[in-house]
Amino acid sequence: MPTKELKNITDIKDFVRGCTFLGTGGGGSPEEGVSLLIDTLESGKIIQWVDINEIDDEAWVTSPAGMGSIAPVTKEKQRMFEQLGLKKRKIKRMLVEAVRELE
Repeated sequence: MPTKELKNITDIKDFVRGCTFLGTGGGGSPEEGVSLLIDTLESGKIIQWVDINEIDDEAWVTSPAGMGSIAPVTKEKQRMFEQLGLKKRKIKRMLVEAVRELE
């Protein structure tokens, strides 16, 4: 299956801009996505993606992404998070951990 590769910071910013533009909301800060992808690239890892038309209709896939919303966290929402015990992020790369759990 052919893959496309994000090879530099311009590729990353363009990719995240596209994800944000095409997203339906609720996904998180585009700046955080850029930062995570740049960290990944700078750590020497390869960042690839596959066109959906190249995936077999019967294949099982996951799409761990968090793009689409630039909505600010309101004070009310922050209070709700704190009431749920969500005061501080404990896992830096949540999507990586989500995929590991799914595996």
